[in-house]
Amino acid sequence: MFRSPRLALFTLCLTMLYTAVVCWLPWLASATPAPPAWAVRLGLDHPFRSLPFLAACLLLFVNTLACTCDRFSRTLRLWRGELPPFAMALAGAGDRKTGSLLSAYGFRGHGALLFKNRFALWGGFVLHVGILAIILSVALQQAFFDGGAFEIAEREVVSLDRPGVVMGRDAGYFARKTPPRIEVALDLFDANLHQPGYAPDRRSRLVVADPDHPERRLTGTIDRARGLAMGDATIYQAIPSGFALTLEAPQLGTRSIHLRGKGDRTAFADLTDPAGEPVRFLLDAEHSLSDPKGTGRLAVRVERRGVSRTLLPGESFQFGPGEARITGIARWGGFTYARTPGIGLVFAGFALALAGCFLMIFPAGVARLAENAGATETRIYLTRGADLLRMEWNDHPEQPENPAQPDSDSQEIA
Repeated sequence: MFRSPRLALFTLCLTMLYTAVVCWLPWLASATPAPPAWAVRLGLDHPFRSLPFLAACLLLFVNTLACTCDRFSRTLRLWRGELPPFAMALAGAGDRKTGSLLSAYGFRGHGALLFKNRFALWGGFVLHVGILAIILSVALQQAFFDGGAFEIAEREVVSLDRPGVVMGRDAGYFARKTPPRIEVALDLFDANLHQPGYAPDRRSRLVVADPDHPERRLTGTIDRARGLAMGDATIYQAIPSGFALTLEAPQLGTRSIHLRGKGDRTAFADLTDPAGEPVRFLLDAEHSLSDPKGTGRLAVRVERRGVSRTLLPGESFQFGPGEARITGIARWGGFTYARTPGIGLVFAGFALALAGCFLMIFPAGVARLAENAGATETRIYLTRGADLLRMEWNDHPEQPENPAQPDSDSQEIA
């Protein structure tokens, strides 16, 4: 039942229809609008992790597994020279016609058993194994995938497992409860790199460390095309970037304030001081903040209770019950991390599927000869081309091996 072609066709059509429909859901194309409550209850906020989709994938996996097991047994019998009952039978011809025709079609061997591209008999089985590996890898990805975004400024150090560091985390059903325990420091950030082969992009030099194993420490340069791996997590460069202020306050220590754009020449950040009062920090630039030639002169302002004050370098200002000061201006960059336990199996599955397709290019077959009342009965199995072989057989009757010579006297009389 599970290896029924109709079941496979039904499952594939159902999966394709589901995919075509959910891809148009508006909350998948943008972070806004948020999915409605009914969509969340049905699992359509993450449609490719919903129970209907996972059930269809499971059914497709079981169907493919049943077909793969059946194909393995059939291929093994062919490999041993056991022909299926529906193999083509060619009877009533002598050894000369049989041998010449099969030889012309590429059959080789000794005795009564001949093969054509014997290795290619496994093409369908290898293809099915590749499909199984791809389906299984997708299941592993959906179950154990873990990824999210974070921001870090130059000379700032963050630990990804701390609350509030990772934004928009996306984790599978069986993923770890928290992001990876990794410390990341941004040593250098170039927001206007022109990488060969790419549009103007970003590049960063990161220092990544495992706090539980001090000897595990990596320093590497990453860009949009290459990440930096630590353990089972890989860190990639993201698109967002901006400016950050380094704030020193006795109550908080040193922290980085990431500013967001407000127009072309101004960036700001809102936060609450230790006394619970809202404070806004602003950065004004002489030129555009995104100008690759430079921003020109920068000025820092602080707004409190509707009053704006420009801060001189190193100048103190009231921040909660005490005072604080801005000690530096730097750039921050956006990054993402990903834990993808099934990605290796994905590549292996595609490699196996391509290998199976390559083997299927070669027509394969098995031929067995059996003596039957002085004639040779040939049974042949071909993956393709059997009808053409039968036509060749019927259109070329066997010629006698020693045709009789006409009588010389008869020729003279004629």
